[in-house]
Amino acid sequence: MDFLSDSRQKDYKEFCDIQTGDNSPGIHIDDVGREWPDILASGHITLVPFFVSERVIQSLRDEEIPFRRAIEIPVTSIESSALRSIAPPKYYVLEADIGIELGEEMKDVPVGYLPPGKLASIPAGGIITQERPCPCPAYNSWNGSPLFTEKSPDVENQQYTRLYCDHSVTFLAMKEKWTNFKATELHVI
Repeated sequence: MDFLSDSRQKDYKEFCDIQTGDNSPGIHIDDVGREWPDILASGHITLVPFFVSERVIQSLRDEEIPFRRAIEIPVTSIESSALRSIAPPKYYVLEADIGIELGEEMKDVPVGYLPPGKLASIPAGGIITQERPCPCPAYNSWNGSPLFTEKSPDVENQQYTRLYCDHSVTFLAMKEKWTNFKATELHVI
């Protein structure tokens, strides 16, 4: 997987060599959903939080919103009977260039949303927050890019998949009616 650093590439290769069936590389769809979304959550918040459809990639290109690269990831298994009868779109890992520096570490930063009924311990759903301290983007360090990632303090493991966007991308998502797109306002310190 090109989006992984060299050290993670080795771990990923070892993982793939021993995995088969439901654990094989690619996107695995649970027995949920009735239509293919434009933004597909991956279940892995830190490495690749989500995949985007070809429609999203095309919209970004049409609006000349730059991104580092898009790497196609195949859908390898579909448990949902409703989705098995619908051809999936092409999905991609979307990467953006560094556009903001990291500042101080903060706790309780919003990192996602949990739909109602998805987790027994949180039946009403709601905003998921980062419980352990994590670095937040630093004030006045944004370079103005509409789609960007933060600079990692660990240069050897720089990730380009934790994405931030400005209002132009949010407005594009609303105009194009990207499904399953959620944006949380970024607070910098």
